Amino acid sequence: MFGGINGFSQTVGTFMPNPDRTFMAGNSYPWPDDRNYEPTPYLFDDFIAGNLYFQGDLLFAQLPIRLNLYNDEIEFLRNDSVFVLPPYIKVDQIITNGQVLLFLDGEYNHMVEGIVKTWSTDFPTVLTKMNKFYIWESYKPYVVKPTLFNRVDKHFVWVSEDKLLEVNTVKQLIKALGNSTQLTAFAKEQKISVNNPVELTKLLDHYRFLTEEQ
Repeated sequence: MFGGINGFSQTVGTFMPNPDRTFMAGNSYPWPDDRNYEPTPYLFDDFIAGNLYFQGDLLFAQLPIRLNLYNDEIEFLRNDSVFVLPPYIKVDQIITNGQVLLFLDGEYNHMVEGIVKTWSTDFPTVLTKMNKFYIWESYKPYVVKPTLFNRVDKHFVWVSEDKLLEVNTVKQLIKALGNSTQLTAFAKEQKISVNNPVELTKLLDHYRFLTEEQ
């Protein structure tokens, strides 16, 4: 299964902050919520076996991988060396550590791209774009600080193959889906939060239930 990456030599180099994903904390910049601080840019720090797919075909089976959320890159381990999967190897689905993740490029939808988590195999489903931003303490350059990243997740609802919604409020999502009266009652009863993908998935499960009953 490793035939497609034989001879590939793009190793992971020294960390260099990306201006687009750097948060400057200084005199006029408040620190982000420290509950979201994480010391690495990875979804999980260890290399974990994963299966990589493209258009339903298995490309690599049980490849030791870790997912870099800062750079939106798939890293893999081979012969005790760390490599980055090159962009010419197209991957659109990753199954690892009990999770199903998608790798969306900008050509598919400009609202979200990179590594996203899908919470269900049925439409509609919640997609979570997982981002990590590097935190640079700008006003104390002489203080040695550990590298810190701030985890910021953004949720979308994938309604159908060609329709993706950014989730800003539960009310907005219910209006887009329809069945407003019943879904609104369910959302209030279950105290559905727009920031909780597990609760949003519960709302979509109920939406499917109502749709099947009609």
